[in-house]
Formats: sequence, structure tokens, C-alpha cells
Amino acid sequence: MATRKDTRCAPDGRASDAGEGHPAPSRLSVVGFALIVYVVIDGFSHGMFDLQIMPAVSLTALATFAALTLAMIDGRANRSLRAPWMYGTGAALTLFVGCLALAAALGHGGFDLGFVKNLALFTAIVALVRSPRRLSWLLAVAGAAGVLQATLGIRQVVLAHGIPAGGVTGLLPNHVQYAMYMTLSVIALAPFVLRTYGLRRVAIVAAEALMLGVIVASLARGVLVVAVVCALVFVLITLRSVAARVLASAGTLALAAGALVASDRLGTLIKIPAALGDPVRLDALLSGRLPMLLAAWNMWAAQPVVGVGYGRFPELWSHYVPPGIGIPGVLRLELAAHSTYLQIAAELGVVGLGLYIWLLASGLRDAALARRGFKRSAEATGSWMAAAILVGLLAVTLHGVLDNTGWHDRVLYILLALSVAARGLAPEGMPRLTGEAT
Repeated sequence: MATRKDTRCAPDGRASDAGEGHPAPSRLSVVGFALIVYVVIDGFSHGMFDLQIMPAVSLTALATFAALTLAMIDGRANRSLRAPWMYGTGAALTLFVGCLALAAALGHGGFDLGFVKNLALFTAIVALVRSPRRLSWLLAVAGAAGVLQATLGIRQVVLAHGIPAGGVTGLLPNHVQYAMYMTLSVIALAPFVLRTYGLRRVAIVAAEALMLGVIVASLARGVLVVAVVCALVFVLITLRSVAARVLASAGTLALAAGALVASDRLGTLIKIPAALGDPVRLDALLSGRLPMLLAAWNMWAAQPVVGVGYGRFPELWSHYVPPGIGIPGVLRLELAAHSTYLQIAAELGVVGLGLYIWLLASGLRDAALARRGFKRSAEATGSWMAAAILVGLLAVTLHGVLDNTGWHDRVLYILLALSVAARGLAPEGMPRLTGEAT
């Protein structure tokens, strides 16, 4: 049996970017990667470090395209972009962005140039992350962004002398969005808990505990469910000992149960199944989201193939709400569907929804294959990092069911790029696309 080994790829300044099979980085590559680090930490901080220079031009946009330009000038990036696995997720993303642009044009809506920026960011990350150490750096800064957000949340609790009625939001206007970004940061930092020792591990565990506490204090029910599911998945696929898996799983479920009991708002989760036959009660438990969900479904049914056009849902949704559902004052507002999948279906039809699902499935597959490749070569750290990327994508996939998480968020495209990069870094013994037997 092969002995599991640890690859030196933590961002601690001790290991070289170059290693076996990974050439030393050029100056252009280093500068480009530094720009990507900035864009990633800003993305996981939800734009805290960005600056709008003029309409459609921001500091992160300039950094993204500068990084991509440097990657193209650096000839070694060409190999990463020509890799077979780039064509799956990369093609899905390109087609999805193209579908959005076409739907915006045909539906007379406005196209969000942020999708072009996300495509450029995806390409730059794939081109520039050419060593496990760089992959580790990006996960580390994603985790650091969450720690920063958590401290802002604690500050809010202190100033409010307790948890606000709507939950902790930090500097963000939406507690759900805040909790989701924090959850992704917790997942990104998880591999470092497994690969560090001593005081460094204590510090990372403390940071994870701080973020988990603030996630609960956000009172975001859907995010809590997603966080519990993802924690269980991460535990099951990374811990080797059955006893460790059972203990960690039991602890996770116990903490989740304690949060449900301690909070009236979180406790409403257990009432939802019994309210499925009562629209009024179900709408109350879903915080008024039922009319938007039903409207999105009816909108899709009316235009099932290509949808009503990108960006049209907020202005049209009230016309598709079933009679007797929803409050008149709310029906006059321009709101989102509160479901990524239903909103994409309503605006882009089955074509856009199919492309989005393909994009998610391809990213999940890349991360799963990367994890298997590292695991087969007994490279523990690589396997843990790939597992974190996989679980992060799973979190976005699950939370999109009852909230608009994913397609507009920069963090999704960062995770997709990391999944492709991780697959490219996995050893040659990795299973092939045809399902080669192990």
C-alpha cells in the first residue's frame, strides 16, 4: 500500500513555486498571479477592495484583464489553456456567457459585462495556477477574506448589543449573501486544518470556529442547511478513520441541532415540510418567497425554450403570480426569483438552464477527478484541496435551489477555475474522461 505523502504547497514562504513537473515561474507569471490573488480576496470579500473607476470599468476588472494579458504573453500558459479538461468547463462557460448575451439582445434587456469579466478571470486563473503552491495560495486568501468578514460581523453584534433581528450581515445588505460567502471561506480554509500542526492548527481552527459562529448568527436558514451538508461531505471524503468520521459527523449534527433549538428563526426549518399543502403558511415560512418561485415557474412554462430574456424577470414576475398568492405591496416591487435555477429557466429557458447545469456538473467532475488523481498518488494535501474545491462548488449548487446564488457571483467562477487548475495539476495516474478502470 502506498504511503500518503504531503505535498509542500502551503503559503508559508518555505516552499518554492517550482517543483517536480512544475517549472520556476517567470516574472510575468508572478505579477499576473499577484493580480489574481487581489481579485480573489476581493471576490470572497464581496467587493470590499474594489473601486469603480467609470461605468463598466473597475479596479478588479483592470486587474483581471491585466493578469490575463500577462498570462498570454507568458508562453507557458498556452499549455494550460490547450489541456483537454479545459474544453469541458471552459466551453460550457463560454457558451453560457454567449447565451446570456444573446438572451439579453433578443429580450431587449441589458447584458451584464460582469460575465465577460468572470470568463476572463476563469481563463487567467487556469493559465496562471500551474503549481500546487499557487492553488494553496488562492484557497488561503479565500479563507482570509472570510475571517475579515467574520470580524466585521462580530463588530456589528457588539455595536447592536446582540444579534440583530434580521441576522448578522457585516457590511453587506443581505444576511443570506453574507452567510454564503462566509461558508465558502470556511470550506476554502478547511484543508489547512488537516495539513497543519501545533499552534498553526490551533489558529486556523479558531478562525474556522469564528466564521462558523457568525454563520449561525446570520440566521440564514438555507445557508445553515447547506453548511451542514457540505461539512458532512467534506468529513466523509477527507478523514480516513471511521471513528474520526463518526465523531466529526456527530459533532456537526449536534451543533446544527443546537442552533435550531436556540433560535426561533432557524427552528422554522422543521416546520416547512408540514406546510407544503398550505400556500399561505408556506409563504410565511419562506419569508415571502413563494410568489416569486411560482412566478418563475409559470414564466418558464410560458417561454420554455429560450425564456423571456436575460434581466426581464424583475419587471415581469408580478404578471405570472397565481391569483390569491402574495401581498399586493410586494407584487409592485422588482424582485429576483430567489432560486438560481428557476430564474435562469424563466429568463433563458431550457437552453440557458441546460448550459448552467452543464457548467456546474463539469466543474464538480473536474474537482472530483483531481481529488482522485491526487489520492491515487498518495498526495494528501492535493487531495484535500481538491475536496475543498469540490465541496465549495457543491455548496453553490445546493444553495441555488432556494436563492439567487451562483451565476452572478464571482466566487463561482473562481471555484470553477480552481477545479480545472487542480485537475491539470493532478498526477498523470488520474482516471481519463472515458472512465478508465482503476
